[in-house]
Amino acid sequence: METSKNINDAELTDSKKSSSWPVFLIILLIMALAFAGYLVKKKDNQVKEKDAQLTELKKDKKWIETEKKTLEAQILELSESKDSNLNKESEQEEIIKNLKKEIEELTKNDKISVGMLNMAPVKEIHNESKEQQTTIYLSSPEPEGRFHNRPVDQSSSKAYYKLTLENETQGQLSVNSENKDAINRLTTSQDQWISPVCTIENPEQIGVLRQLMTVRPGRAVLQGNEWVVSDRDKMVVRLT
Repeated sequence: METSKNINDAELTDSKKSSSWPVFLIILLIMALAFAGYLVKKKDNQVKEKDAQLTELKKDKKWIETEKKTLEAQILELSESKDSNLNKESEQEEIIKNLKKEIEELTKNDKISVGMLNMAPVKEIHNESKEQQTTIYLSSPEPEGRFHNRPVDQSSSKAYYKLTLENETQGQLSVNSENKDAINRLTTSQDQWISPVCTIENPEQIGVLRQLMTVRPGRAVLQGNEWVVSDRDKMVVRLT
């Protein structure tokens, strides 16, 4: 009886062991499939990463090619510009060379001389300087009717009088009526700035009106470094 019981227990144990193998195999299969799935997924990720790297490389290669074309175009443009500048310089040198030849030919044929070329502008400058010196402008006179020979600018507020030169030592004196600022200043001081060189035709208007006009020009004579206006040569002015 006891022997039979032991046999049954052994058979039961063997039965349990034999029934656990399929479960174990299933578990192993699941693990294998999971591991295979992991490997496939990892492989896919690696492939995608490689594709991304390849795409970036293609982009970099395209950018490099674009930059290369741009640089080649710039080099070509600079080369053409350099050639153009060289051509222009050559043309200018050729023009200068031809002009020099023409001048040499003209000089040899006595059609023009270097002396005449040098003198002509100087003569023109002297003429202009002489015209500019025809009229000078003077500031306030001294009480004795004398002006220091120190001309001022026409637009200066102290350019009270205009001296139109007849020659180097004489000229006609008049009021610089074109300079309103100077006239306004001049009429504020009759005794100091007007009376020494002017005779006022209507003195009763002094202090009332501010405009001053020349009725008859006076005359100034250069003595040393001063323009002198004598009593008989005073200008006649009118307040208006």
